[in-house]
Amino acid sequence: MNPHSTTSASPGGNAFVELVPRPLAPPSDPPTAPFGPPLAELTVAADTRLARDVRAFTREHLVRMAADRDTVADAVLLTCELYANALQHAPDGAVVLRVLHDRPSSTFTVSVDDTSRVPPAAADCRSARLQESGRGLALVADLALAWGWHPIDTGKRVWFSMSIVPIAQDSEESSCA
Repeated sequence: MNPHSTTSASPGGNAFVELVPRPLAPPSDPPTAPFGPPLAELTVAADTRLARDVRAFTREHLVRMAADRDTVADAVLLTCELYANALQHAPDGAVVLRVLHDRPSSTFTVSVDDTSRVPPAAADCRSARLQESGRGLALVADLALAWGWHPIDTGKRVWFSMSIVPIAQDSEESSCA
């Protein structure tokens, strides 16, 4: 059995799994992201009403990099997941988002800083799909080229990197939309 989950039985006899998040310690050899130079930075309050601004900020800068529609959609989703985590774990502080572009490797990185010093926690990915929440970091791990986190003076920085898939120049593909 996974040490981070418990199995219980309901009064009707049905078993269910309760996930206990496990903190993700900073890796001894942290993954290195192709950070590249920063393209843009946005500081927002930890407020759910600003999620639209976070999505627009991310989308705008990935479109400027000429990333394809699916890459933009995935990156916006992952950025929103990290922003939602920041809101949950540091609801009283500012959140700083950055988009960085490493042209030589055709990659970009999005980082989200929050004021919490608590490490990110991932639910057991095998049964996270059964839960109402707790799947954000599993999505990040599945869709990103690389991701990680590290402590900073004001809290922590969580980031992910993805490859830039350029918009197809082939008119045949663009007519399929």
